[in-house]
Amino acid sequence: MNFVYFLGWCFFRSVYATYFRWSVFNPERVPLEGPVILASNHASFLDPPLVGSGVHRGINYLARESLFRFPGVGWLLRKWNSVPVDRDGGGAAGLKASLIVSSPAARLFCFPEGTRTRDGKLQPARSASV
Repeated sequence: MNFVYFLGWCFFRSVYATYFRWSVFNPERVPLEGPVILASNHASFLDPPLVGSGVHRGINYLARESLFRFPGVGWLLRKWNSVPVDRDGGGAAGLKASLIVSSPAARLFCFPEGTRTRDGKLQPARSASV
């Protein structure tokens, strides 16, 4: 976990614990070492840091490529182990890049739906051709 990632991790844990009074159930089920893939539904902008704050290890995130166009945001996302993914094109490139970067102990967090839900209901998973 790099220093910028660690600062963000501490910040979001503090905010979620104090403001939202969150609880993390069964964090021991996420191994501290070795490969892991975490998948979640995506209802809010707060979902990636929420899930990332609940585990005690650095993870790689798949993020929409257009978020990286803004210099400050792009720098921060890269420091937070985010990998840009072209949602309209071949999304498998981001997955490949993330697995190569973190290999042999791949640690990946993604949203199979590919975007946030507008109505709170689960959407079908988006496929990506490899």
